[in-house]
Amino acid sequence: MTDILERRYGRLLGLYPADYRRARGAELLETLCESAEPGRTRPSMREAMALVVGALRVRTGQHGRRSLGHTWLAAFRVAALTLLVHDTAGVGARAVRGLAREDFTFGLLSLIHPGSLDLVASVLGVCAVVAVIRGRYGSAMAAAGAGFAMVQLASFPMSGPSSGGFWQVPLTIVFLLPLLRKPSVVVSGLLKYLPVVPIVLIAVDHLAAAVGPSFAPVQIGVLVVISAVGLVWLAVDERVAMALGLILINGVLVQVAFVIETSWAQLPAQMIAAVTLAAVAPAVLLGFGLSTARRQARL
Repeated sequence: MTDILERRYGRLLGLYPADYRRARGAELLETLCESAEPGRTRPSMREAMALVVGALRVRTGQHGRRSLGHTWLAAFRVAALTLLVHDTAGVGARAVRGLAREDFTFGLLSLIHPGSLDLVASVLGVCAVVAVIRGRYGSAMAAAGAGFAMVQLASFPMSGPSSGGFWQVPLTIVFLLPLLRKPSVVVSGLLKYLPVVPIVLIAVDHLAAAVGPSFAPVQIGVLVVISAVGLVWLAVDERVAMALGLILINGVLVQVAFVIETSWAQLPAQMIAAVTLAAVAPAVLLGFGLSTARRQARL
């Protein structure tokens, strides 16, 4: 019986990296077998889940003690990079559409064409993304700010605080500020893949623009799925939930600006649901993420 239980514990411990197993595998296996009740032939559900989560935390670099400050810095870095990628991709797509218009003129007048301004802004955005990746946050803030000014000049007076992309660069700059003093922040695991999220968001935005207000439930669904992923992954890496919460603040600011510009009584039920969810999602993610980060920092 003991041999069967030991083999089953061994399979679960096989989820851990090889170097971790060499260093602590025998000790963990001995502890698990000694604490098991006599006659038991399989790990309990609680033990199995703890071992799986523990293996995931080791593989994402979250098994060691991490200060609350470092957790915040990692979340700020990823949130800033994600928002910046989203903004740069959106501005670049708009630049391509603007330059393809039939009324575009070459020569000196083209320099003040909105398409040209968007193109310059997208180039600055790419420079800012590269700067963030390389840890040069001051340069990233300068490039992103210059690009934001270009975008506002190109879209004035059509764009404003209630447009989807307005707050992305200002939030990016705010999130990068704490990193100026500690530029060496390493991210790992699922957290480093969060900047891919803008691909999904941009696709949803384009579909929403093409379909119209009836697409609102799909947008809400995407927001729910993203929030759910952050909450599910909370046991493995609380930085993911915190970064997602920071990213979704953009939606809160957009919805608040929209409500200010529009009478609340005139909003359809779907829009009211979207506004409510936009406010609740980041609060839940940041709240649970911060609570978990504090608990991990005390371990």
